[in-house]
Amino acid sequence: MFLDGDIQAVAAAGSWNGLTSRIDMNGAFTLSVPSDVVVDPGTIVSLKNDTGGPLNLTLSPDPFGDADTDVESLADKTIFTVMYVSDAIGWIPFGTATLT
Repeated sequence: MFLDGDIQAVAAAGSWNGLTSRIDMNGAFTLSVPSDVVVDPGTIVSLKNDTGGPLNLTLSPDPFGDADTDVESLADKTIFTVMYVSDAIGWIPFGTATLT
């Protein structure tokens, strides 16, 4: 499922609004489900880093539960796509694309 809300700009102090599948990262932050929004399993979210440098994206909860896969380092001009599975599993990475 792809949410059709407007692109959301999110900085380090911000959080996902749960209404859009397009996030423009303006700083490193943690992607988690907002407490006041129901997010259906299968929801796709794409995050874009176009800040001129690398940013870290933390997935919460950690999809594999081992702290090895909870932080993704996104290079400049990168789009990273994830799918929400459940509260227990969290976000499963789909992959990245590099903009030219």
